[in-house]
Amino acid sequence: MKKTILQQVGHNRQLASLMDQVDDLARVLAQVRAVLPPAMAAHCLGVAWSGDTLLIGVSGSAAASRIRLNAPQILAALQAGGWKATVVQPKVQVGLQSTNAMRSKDLHLKAGACAAFSQLADTLEEGPLRLAIESLLERHVSKGS
Repeated sequence: MKKTILQQVGHNRQLASLMDQVDDLARVLAQVRAVLPPAMAAHCLGVAWSGDTLLIGVSGSAAASRIRLNAPQILAALQAGGWKATVVQPKVQVGLQSTNAMRSKDLHLKAGACAAFSQLADTLEEGPLRLAIESLLERHVSKGS
């Protein structure tokens, strides 16, 4: 049976209210991304409301320009979805830009993690998940973790 938000966060109404707000913003962000080409949608990092103005956090000034160009389509989609939006305003979010992630070759599991994955693999039936865990262990155990 699916748990309600209130059951997931206990009986704390403030947390339930925050969960509702987060869900609403996630739906708005999904609607905004659906209007944009996929390559452009990836640059939309988040949304927030300021009255009837939808603030869209983007990764750079080029993305902000594209959002401004697509503002009429974004507004139409939001209004069709029942959201009261009159203005779309992109905001460049330098602090939220993705940084270069570490390459998987540079990541190392500690001995305890390897032991835990080994125990997990022993409990699994033969299949793709077990093979993936064993492959992970082969890579990391050989590094002398």
